[in-house]
Amino acid sequence: MEQFDSLFTVLNEKGQVLAWRLTRGTSFEKIKNTMQNLKGRLDNNGISTTSIYIDNCCQWRNSLQDVFGEDVCVKLDLFHAVQRVISKIPKRGAKGSVIKGLRRRLKEDLKLVFRDPSDLGTVRKKSTPSKQTLMANLEHFLTKWNSVESDGETILTQAAKREIENLKKHINNGCLSNIPVSCGSNRNEALHKSLKRNISRQRLGVRLALALLGVFFYMWNEKKEAYFEKSSVIKNVQEYYQTSLKMGKSLCTEAFGVEADVKKCNPGSEDDVQLDLT
Repeated sequence: MEQFDSLFTVLNEKGQVLAWRLTRGTSFEKIKNTMQNLKGRLDNNGISTTSIYIDNCCQWRNSLQDVFGEDVCVKLDLFHAVQRVISKIPKRGAKGSVIKGLRRRLKEDLKLVFRDPSDLGTVRKKSTPSKQTLMANLEHFLTKWNSVESDGETILTQAAKREIENLKKHINNGCLSNIPVSCGSNRNEALHKSLKRNISRQRLGVRLALALLGVFFYMWNEKKEAYFEKSSVIKNVQEYYQTSLKMGKSLCTEAFGVEADVKKCNPGSEDDVQLDLT
């Protein structure tokens, strides 16, 4: 019996995994306890949350603010804002001609929509501009690309235009303005690619999935920490355990991957987990 089909992860500004959970479906209720536990853990360590970047910002904003507080900004990450449109642009024309070059230039222009006009250069160095500026940038983008064709067909498809209309709604809702540099879920994509390389099986038992993912995320977090500390040392988990005991800290009772009552999931089956890593 299939039990899980999705993997939910929460990353911090360093790209480290703060929490993860196997779920069936993608509704907020599936991960509500995970988010509440994370909020409690952050509070216990004196860490406050100011912003959350996610691909379903408008659907989850109220739920996330119920957990983390009304002052927390919930934004649409720029990676998904761009990718939603680009995914609707064909890679080949009607006669099979490659329009890769046009597609690439359109993508670069779309990225500039989220740049302040005074923010020049190849890398964004300023926060995304106001709603008004974003909308003006988007209209300029449409004026430039609306009539561009390849083999008699417009490169900006109807599906892409619908995604752009959705972007306008996000802009008006404030989901894309005032986003600082290097904030967003692009780190999730790097994590996703690494997961795909290291966990090639799409179907596996719960126990094996928990073991593989647990080790993977530990190594991932340690590598990220070592990078920011400019060190090549990856600590053994036993070091953290012994240090915690010496400092008189209590061990965390929070369960990662699944609920604490994992026995209900019939973990002996090899078809318990199906992860889509494509």
